[in-house]
Amino acid sequence: MSSYLHNELWIICTNESSFCPRKIQIDVERRGKSTVKCLSQKYLLLTEVDTKINEDFKCISQWSHVPSAAFWGATLGGVASALGGAALVAAFIPGPGWIASAILIGFGALVGIAIAAFKSPALQCNKLLCNVKWSLPLQNVKFEKHLAITKKSYIQCPEGGTLLAFLSEESAKAAARSIASYNNAGLTLDTIASIIGGGLLGTGITGISAVIYAAPGFIGGLLIGNGIIEPLRGMESQFIRSEHNGNNEIYDNINKEEVDANNDLFNDLSNSNTLLMDSWAGGMFGAAIVRSRLGYTNAAGEHPALAWLMRSKWSPYSGFFQGTRGCTGTNNPKRHGRAMKDLKGGAFINIVLGVEPFISTWVTEEGRKNVCDYAQNDLENSISIVSCSQ
Repeated sequence: MSSYLHNELWIICTNESSFCPRKIQIDVERRGKSTVKCLSQKYLLLTEVDTKINEDFKCISQWSHVPSAAFWGATLGGVASALGGAALVAAFIPGPGWIASAILIGFGALVGIAIAAFKSPALQCNKLLCNVKWSLPLQNVKFEKHLAITKKSYIQCPEGGTLLAFLSEESAKAAARSIASYNNAGLTLDTIASIIGGGLLGTGITGISAVIYAAPGFIGGLLIGNGIIEPLRGMESQFIRSEHNGNNEIYDNINKEEVDANNDLFNDLSNSNTLLMDSWAGGMFGAAIVRSRLGYTNAAGEHPALAWLMRSKWSPYSGFFQGTRGCTGTNNPKRHGRAMKDLKGGAFINIVLGVEPFISTWVTEEGRKNVCDYAQNDLENSISIVSCSQ
């Protein structure tokens, strides 16, 4: 049996990022008079329209554009590095060239993050919730003509967060700390992956030819990231939730809300990568090496795609097989190890960037599950209505 809820109880949001719970208040404008009291007339019992809170949450969705901003900032930093900026930085900061490049990429990312933070005003929770009602109210009990709510009720915010009530201050604070930690960890992972992806893209742009080459791969990465990865993340969320189904009533209830796997094409640029291109090139080079070791030919007439990858000025892979005199070819065994090492390194980075969104989704889902565990355990703190008058 779940108890009724009254004002001044604690509430947390699954989109919270600041570690602090808030308090539920009576919404006088929507409810009108409030006369149903409990606990020796000290508190007012809540209804489905009482969605007002005493202070706005620090919503994680406010920072949703930070990874994309970091990506673009790191990309510009990478471009600056490739076009000579790294050499300029190295003149003042001695050390390997990659350190100078990392400094420019990091600076660009920080500028992007700062711009995103400045352009992201804090969300006003009460304005978002003013037309929302509590889900799962009691259907057979009304106070002032509005359905009563219980500990099992929850609020679904238009921004995607789920608000859960707590009777225990200690449990509410523990739940808030838990979900904020998970949310901040997920945002950090997305931002780091975006900086790496943007930096790699930027440092590869050394001129207009590189831009022309990068365009198809970049567009392909966008389509893969938003047309494939994002729907797969939605499926991952559904799978994780189904695995926990039946273990927690509150968790099962809030999961009835549909998982939104739709994203604006340009909102998740951090998912862009060249994994498919690298995999294809790696396969081509691997086959060429096998043919070379077996004594067969890799002549351009018989393998034009391979010849283009090795020799064309538009190909980003030609440098893998160039000797000291600028000659290219796959018949020199000394070049085999170097070429495959470079290809494997690039493919590995892209695989990591491709896997990161799914790790981030897992972190988010684990955070939701943990919060619901706190809320389920809080049912043991359910109050009894000592006195109630109308």
